[in-house]
Amino acid sequence: MSSSGNAFVEGGRLQKELSYTSEALGVAAASTHQLVIQTPRDLGANILHPAALKEHLAILKAATQVTVHLFDITWKLKDICYALNIPNFDMHYIDQIFDSIIPCAIITPLDCFWEGSKLLGPGYPVHIPGTQTHKPVQWTNLNPMWMLDEMKKLQFMFPFKTLEDYMKRAGITNGYQSKPCLDPTDPECPKTAPNKKSQQVSKQASKQASKQAGGQPSKRTLSPRL
Repeated sequence: MSSSGNAFVEGGRLQKELSYTSEALGVAAASTHQLVIQTPRDLGANILHPAALKEHLAILKAATQVTVHLFDITWKLKDICYALNIPNFDMHYIDQIFDSIIPCAIITPLDCFWEGSKLLGPGYPVHIPGTQTHKPVQWTNLNPMWMLDEMKKLQFMFPFKTLEDYMKRAGITNGYQSKPCLDPTDPECPKTAPNKKSQQVSKQASKQASKQAGGQPSKRTLSPRL
C-alpha cells in the first residue's frame, strides 16, 4: 500500500494527526478535521529540507486562501477554523484589531521558521495605534511584546494588565521575529532572525522541524505560542 493509502487505515497517519491535534489544541479543534497531510513521492524519502518546506508553505498558503460562496456569503478558513479566544475589551476599535490579527491555529513544521508567519495573515495589514513606525502589521513583522510595550507608553485608558496576562497564558512573546528563515535572502526576513547575517539555514532548526513532524514538538512550535 502507498504511503498515502496508509494514512487512512486504522492507526495510520490521519488518526495520529487527529489525536495530536486533540492533545495540542483540545477536542473541539480536531472536530473540524482541517488537515493537510503531505507525503513524499518516494516512500521513505525525507521531505524536511528547505526546498520541500517551501513547497509545503506554498501548498498551505493556497489551502488557507480557499473561499466558498454559499447562501450569498463568501466563507473563508477564518470563519470555521479554531483560534484562540481573546478577552472582550468593550472597545470596538481594539476588539476589531484583535479579531483581525488573531490567526487560525495552524500546527506545522513551518512554525520552527519565520516563514510560518506567512500563513497567519491577516489578509489586510492592521494598523496598531501608538506604534513609532506607523507601519501596518502582519504576523511577518509583528512582535507582540514590543507592540504591547509601545502601547503602554500611551496615555489612554486601557486594561493593559488584562492583555498582558492573556498573552502570558497564551505563550505569546515575540512572534516569529527570532526564528530562523528558510530563505534568509527574503527581503522580509527580519534582522532579528538568527541566520539573517549568516544567510544559512540552521541545521538545529531543521532538526526541530523533524521532531515536530514526528509528533513530538516542543510547545514553542505550536502556533498559539507566538
